[in-house]
Amino acid sequence: FLHKLSYMKTKITLTTILLLLFGTFTANISGQNKVKYLGEVDVGYSIGVGKELAYSSFGAQTVHGVKIGDYFSTGVGVALTRYFYVSETFVPVTLNLKGYLPFREDLTGFVYVDAGWGFGLKSDVSGFNISSGVGVAYKIFKFQLGYSNQRIHSTGLGHNGISLRLGFIF
Repeated sequence: FLHKLSYMKTKITLTTILLLLFGTFTANISGQNKVKYLGEVDVGYSIGVGKELAYSSFGAQTVHGVKIGDYFSTGVGVALTRYFYVSETFVPVTLNLKGYLPFREDLTGFVYVDAGWGFGLKSDVSGFNISSGVGVAYKIFKFQLGYSNQRIHSTGLGHNGISLRLGFIF
């Protein structure tokens, strides 16, 4: 058991380091733009769809990174996703990319992609995790609608879901 836990921690640490390096590199190549810290926290519900593991889930995520100018941000995200009807919680560690379309000073639309690796908390299952969608931010509040997929490496199966998320930007 301790060997599996150590292996999982090593994978999480390496994934986090790689994502942070990529985010720093992306921020540095845009040196002419205004770069500032961006943090987000959100919670949401995902409705399982498809023929494979169509379980609904509840999750919470935090993303920390940089906003580059008015139109782009990148960061590292960590989430907890609890799947209903199975006794597993996944911890996805992802790279978050967002493109923004400002409507007004306090109202902005956005598209996002999160990609990384999800680890099971209770077992050694893990796999590629990706989600994408659209959203709107009003002042410090945000709402997003998206599609997510958590692959399970050992089985080749995956969970697909349509998600609704609410959160805060700071």
